[in-house]
Amino acid sequence: MNILIDDFKGWSKLDYGWLLTAVLSITIITLMMGGSTISIVSAIANIVCVVLVAKGKVSNYAWGVIGVITYAYLAYTWGFYGETFLNAAYYLPMQFVGLYLWSKNKGSVDSTFTDTVRVLSLNKVHRFLLFLSIPLIIFGTSLVLSAIGGKLPLLDASTTILSILAMLLMALRFKEQWYVWIVVDFISVYMWFDAYIQGSPDGIATLLMWIVFTINAFYGLYQWSKIQE
Repeated sequence: MNILIDDFKGWSKLDYGWLLTAVLSITIITLMMGGSTISIVSAIANIVCVVLVAKGKVSNYAWGVIGVITYAYLAYTWGFYGETFLNAAYYLPMQFVGLYLWSKNKGSVDSTFTDTVRVLSLNKVHRFLLFLSIPLIIFGTSLVLSAIGGKLPLLDASTTILSILAMLLMALRFKEQWYVWIVVDFISVYMWFDAYIQGSPDGIATLLMWIVFTINAFYGLYQWSKIQE
């Protein structure tokens, strides 16, 4: 239980300001727009999770469990079946896999990054293989989603497959996860903007959450580059 508190200690004013601004803005705007409680809970839990990931803190996985379950429900209600399956069948068990792997690979880089996860990088061969295989897998998945009546099947497939890759890279502590998350975040912003303009009351909170995720992915890439040095 102490780790849930200790992982928020020793941050800079900018770090605290970023977390507080993201959480408050989503909560206030969602309430004003009539969004549901579960959409607010999902957005807040996921935002706290990704900020902690950017800081390299193991406790991100505790928040991740809450965020994954609530987001899966919201994705299902709007017909994003790839996102639903991704969260319920993959992200949820990966929270526990990641918790185990990160707990076994913590280190101290300096006084700023004490007790954070140790960061790795992919080699050129692995990057090339991923570049060749991922587009083919995305296309095949989009055909399946289209066949079962999912909305925006190609985009849904893209976020699903790229998120699987990014989550795996995250659990294995590779810095390249952030490049993949940036692509996922941009696609997801478009998907949930489409859901919002079509009348989903929960779309606003989820849309804002993905906008925050996009900003946080650049923040995370910066932070992990510092941790790795």
